Amino acid sequence: MNSAMGQINFDLVEDFKGEAVILLAFDTNGLSLIRNTLIQAKEDDAHTAKLTYSDNSLYVSLTEQKTEFSLYNKMVSWKLSWTRHTEVLEKLNTLYDSPEPCHHYVDIDGPVNTLVLSKDEYC
Repeated sequence: MNSAMGQINFDLVEDFKGEAVILLAFDTNGLSLIRNTLIQAKEDDAHTAKLTYSDNSLYVSLTEQKTEFSLYNKMVSWKLSWTRHTEVLEKLNTLYDSPEPCHHYVDIDGPVNTLVLSKDEYC
């Protein structure tokens, strides 16, 4: 997802350093949009939020269960457990504060075992 507002790219990468991962790559502006969407989901009574970006959509829902992604043509559904939600926000804050390109790994339940959060590296 690209626009003058920033970059956000979701992709299932079959061979990322030897393993299949969900790669969430963004620039600083895209990171801010994702972080704000996660915060909005936490504050929403239904614990959901939607980010419409260019002609793509990201749906976030907080659950007591698994953390998993569903990737469609122009839509991503991201279900996060409360524990992973806190972890992802902390890692996004760390990435935001870094002046250099960087990334973090997050364990997820599906469709693969790893989410890579990447700022200014693969977008």
